[in-house]
Amino acid sequence: MQNYKDEVQKEKFFKPRLFTFPDFTNSNTVFDYDDLQNEDSMMVLCVRAKPDLDEEDDILYIWKGN
Repeated sequence: MQNYKDEVQKEKFFKPRLFTFPDFTNSNTVFDYDDLQNEDSMMVLCVRAKPDLDEEDDILYIWKGN
């Protein structure tokens, strides 16, 4: 059971997170394309690098309106 809990925690850690600028404390882990279509906001999508996939850098995408 502990292995399962550890795996779930690991998945949560590496799951992409979408933030609405300037709020970097609250994020959405579940989002779709419509969330990026708000022309009045700037969205920041953070993706952590997974060391087991030989990824070296975290990735950051920024959307500003359409």
